[in-house]
Amino acid sequence: FEAARQTCKEDDGELLSIETENEQRLVERFVQELRASDGDFWIGLRRGSQYNADCSSQYNWLDNSQATF
Repeated sequence: FEAARQTCKEDDGELLSIETENEQRLVERFVQELRASDGDFWIGLRRGSQYNADCSSQYNWLDNSQATF
C-alpha cells in the first residue's frame, strides 16, 4: 500500500478513493477494459488492524473515511 502510494505521489497523483456505488461501477468497467500490458493499479482502500464481523466496517479510505458499500 505505502509503496503504491509513494509511486502515485512521484507521478504527482494519489491513490483512488471511491465514494459512491456509481463510481465503483465506473472503476469496474475501466478495469475490465484494461489489458494485462496496461500495468498495475491501486486504490486507496485499506483494512484496519482489528477484526470485526461486519466486513465493510473493517475498511477505510485513504482519508480515513469508512467504506460504506
